[in-house]
Amino acid sequence: MIGKYFNQTFEHWKYGTTTDEWGNTTEAWTKQDDNIICLLRPLSGDRVVRDNAQNVVADVKFYMSADESVEVGDQLRNGDHYEVTAVINPMSMGRFLQVEARLI
Repeated sequence: MIGKYFNQTFEHWKYGTTTDEWGNTTEAWTKQDDNIICLLRPLSGDRVVRDNAQNVVADVKFYMSADESVEVGDQLRNGDHYEVTAVINPMSMGRFLQVEARLI
């Protein structure tokens, strides 16, 4: 179905507690093991996307498998860095995720 349109690859990064090379605990961005295969769709720069009466400003929409573990605040990178501002499961059917993000 929609999966055949997922033709772009992005690195998935999360911010959190990690251990540095000396064994110290630190806060940092960490690249997740699996890349995300998705479809990127740009929005006009001034468009505001609404979700459950919450304003979410987004530059782009990503469409990806519902199996991905993307959360608000994560980053998707492929040279450009996108910060995830909303994760939506359309119709709660579990077929794909619609992810709103802004270019940072």
